[in-house]
Amino acid sequence: MNPRQNEPGNAGQVVVTRWTRPRPALWWPALLVCVWLACLGSVQAESTQTVEEFIAQKAKWSSLEGATLQIEGRYSIFSPTQLRMERCDLEFVLARAFPNPAGDSKNVLIKGRIEKRDGNKLVFVVSELVPQTSDLENFRSLRGKIPSNKPEDWYKLADWGAHRGMYYRDEELKKEAVEAFRQGVLAEHRKLSPATPAALRELALKLASRGADPPLQLEFRHEAFWLEYNALRKDNREGDGGVLTELSQQIPGTDQPLTAEDEAARQLYLKSPLVTFKDGDADQRKKYARAFYVEILKNRIVRDAAADGKNGYSIATRIEDQLPEYRVLAPEYRLKEQAYHLGRVGALSRKELSELVSKFEPLEIPEFVLALKTKWMAEKAKQVDSQSAIELVDLGDDYLIILNDQTAAIRYYQKAYAASPGTQAISDWLTEHGMVLHRNEWIPKGMVPPVPDDPIAAAVRAGQVRPGMTTEQVKSALGVEPTRKTRVATSGHLQEWWVFEDHGLSIQFTRRRRPETALVTKVMTLTTPSKPTTVEPENPSGTGGF
Repeated sequence: MNPRQNEPGNAGQVVVTRWTRPRPALWWPALLVCVWLACLGSVQAESTQTVEEFIAQKAKWSSLEGATLQIEGRYSIFSPTQLRMERCDLEFVLARAFPNPAGDSKNVLIKGRIEKRDGNKLVFVVSELVPQTSDLENFRSLRGKIPSNKPEDWYKLADWGAHRGMYYRDEELKKEAVEAFRQGVLAEHRKLSPATPAALRELALKLASRGADPPLQLEFRHEAFWLEYNALRKDNREGDGGVLTELSQQIPGTDQPLTAEDEAARQLYLKSPLVTFKDGDADQRKKYARAFYVEILKNRIVRDAAADGKNGYSIATRIEDQLPEYRVLAPEYRLKEQAYHLGRVGALSRKELSELVSKFEPLEIPEFVLALKTKWMAEKAKQVDSQSAIELVDLGDDYLIILNDQTAAIRYYQKAYAASPGTQAISDWLTEHGMVLHRNEWIPKGMVPPVPDDPIAAAVRAGQVRPGMTTEQVKSALGVEPTRKTRVATSGHLQEWWVFEDHGLSIQFTRRRRPETALVTKVMTLTTPSKPTTVEPENPSGTGGF
């Protein structure tokens, strides 16, 4: 059964669509006859025509003059002498007075014949007139007698109601016809065993052809998608990409990300999707559609993840870009790819390492980049010949260039020097990097043991005067010339006293008579104000050449 699509020009109207096997174009009067048989008694129903059928024979009216005809339809005007049938411009003349039809029904059954009057004017002379129940009453009466499991009967009733409603522009009857058609679709759905995606979509199309129950159309499409998806998952077949595309086009809400507040609704839906979707209102169904969509997409993305984790960053990016609801999964896949690279970095060439580092440096994960470099260098260190100065130097250079690790570089240059002590380039490099050769071992300059300091020199730097200083050292320590000098000759020695009034010091220098340097032998602190400065003779008695 294939639905006939709405034809152009029928927008906003109910289109009578044949879903069952071919049957005569105007089969529906036979259905009405069933009603009439109960009402007309002696009237021969098989000779009855509808107004629509009668008008269709307009070209033959002249040839039917004098023949007895029986017509069913709705009247628009009723008077003692005249009757106007809806949708028919032929004049109907009453042969006698008939009671005015009671009630709201406009349906009548008339019997009479066509005559020519006033020349060649055709009129229909009504000899009998029987009021009828309305189309709506007939429709509802028939509806109550149709079994719920007989879709064909529902479709026939719906076709009749839709046709009559369209012909007489009866909106209420058209609505009833749509509902009957819906009941037929439900009956057909109940008989599906098993339900298939194709059958469900056909039912949705049937409903759409009559503009019937859009929410039910949505249910059928939703159920069809789940059947397809479950079959794909069960057989581990591809094709969920097509399901995703069709789902996004036919079920509203797939493009509206869920929030944290929607998590309970998502869990409820995934637990029982068909029942939950059926029970949901329009807004809830949009959330359920999104939950279905992301579930398919998540499984699709995860299926593309490599078992060894080598494409983890790509998977994480897809999750973050397409599945904000599952963003929490992204770090897990990035860690998997990091573990993959760390597990094989030692086997990479220097060029491959450089390419790998170039890939990850823009991602601003310095700890991981450092781990890659460190592990690569550690693997290279295991492979170096400890007796090869060249290999040790290369390894030291790599530590400096790749890791900026000067400490490790120096360590391998030290080993290289030990392997080849006479290589000047190694000595120069170590010197340039702050190392000195001490007792045949290269050590940092700051670690060279200091030379013991001269206490006299330390005192001069401290501005102090102590025994053993020369005259020049005293002046350097105090920074000034003495304010007074006194020289005295004693047995075997020459002495001179220097007074530094500003410092409150009196300092004694002593030397032997033979030529030698005069040295401080006593330092005294002045306790009373000194006398005015006097200048002694350069060579007092017995002190020449001090």
